[in-house]
Amino acid sequence: MKKKTYNIKNKSLLHQFLKEEGFTLRDLSDHLGLCRMSLDKYLNNPQEFRIKHINEICSLTGVDSYFILDILKNNDYESIR
Repeated sequence: MKKKTYNIKNKSLLHQFLKEEGFTLRDLSDHLGLCRMSLDKYLNNPQEFRIKHINEICSLTGVDSYFILDILKNNDYESIR
């Protein structure tokens, strides 16, 4: 997937990571099968994502679930990258 850039305030470190990977909110809502309102809710509180969404994010970004869970747990993905 070609990386895109867009300017929007980061809702969480997970949101920041996904933006750096080139995903727009529209891309994410399409890939995860979520409406934009639900996606916004999850990005504001990423620990509420369902396992199936975390698995899809892992598939899309090429990272394992431990990486995503560490972002959620530590709230600092730069320290584990």
